[in-house]
Amino acid sequence: MYDVSGHGGVARSVVNLANRLADHRDVRVVSLHRRAARSTYALDPRVTLEVLLDQETLGPADRLRHRRPTGLRPVPAEQRMTRLTDRVLRRRLATLEPGVLVSTRPSLHLAAVRWAAPGVRLVGQDHKNFPTRFSGPRQPAVLTEA
Repeated sequence: MYDVSGHGGVARSVVNLANRLADHRDVRVVSLHRRAARSTYALDPRVTLEVLLDQETLGPADRLRHRRPTGLRPVPAEQRMTRLTDRVLRRRLATLEPGVLVSTRPSLHLAAVRWAAPGVRLVGQDHKNFPTRFSGPRQPAVLTEA
């Protein structure tokens, strides 16, 4: 997910799902960013939290990468993807052990398809309906009405 410390529906949905799955499985939440010191929603202590980019600890080289646009193709509609997010996602996804990876945004779905390790099953969980997701100028609709 983008930011586990968020206060919206995605953060709530991910935390609720992770907490429930922890009753029966080992669960890890991987958050691309952490923009607040404390999360809005509490993770079950059995859930491992891993943050890939903590905004307060970025060095000069990472700040430079963060200014450059993503190399993912097709270019994701979300503008938060950069060369830095590409780098940390590629490294982390390549080291996943076999299991199930649930991603939460189209850009993260794309990264998962490109870089997830062999043996990882992918589930793309989206939080917007199709017409809303594809109504932006950067992401044209791929389906037409019949």
